[in-house]
Amino acid sequence: MNKEYKSPPHKLIKFFEDSRDNWKKKYSQISEDLTPIKDENRRLKKQLQNYKDKLDIIKQENEELKKNVFGVEREH
Repeated sequence: MNKEYKSPPHKLIKFFEDSRDNWKKKYSQISEDLTPIKDENRRLKKQLQNYKDKLDIIKQENEELKKNVFGVEREH
C-alpha cells in the first residue's frame, strides 16, 4: 500500500525521530525503575533458599537425635 503523506518530509522525519526518542526514554526509565526491584527479588530468593537449607539441616539433626533417644527410626 503506497501512502502519500501530506506533511513535508522534514516534519515527518522530526516527528518520527521524536517518537522514537520518547519511546526509548520511556522504556529506559522503566528498566531503571525495575532494577532495584529485581535486585531485591534476587536477594529475597537467595535468603529463602538459605532458610530452606538451614531447615533441612535442622530436620536431619532432629531425626538423628530421635534415633539416639529412641534407638529406632520413627515414622513421620
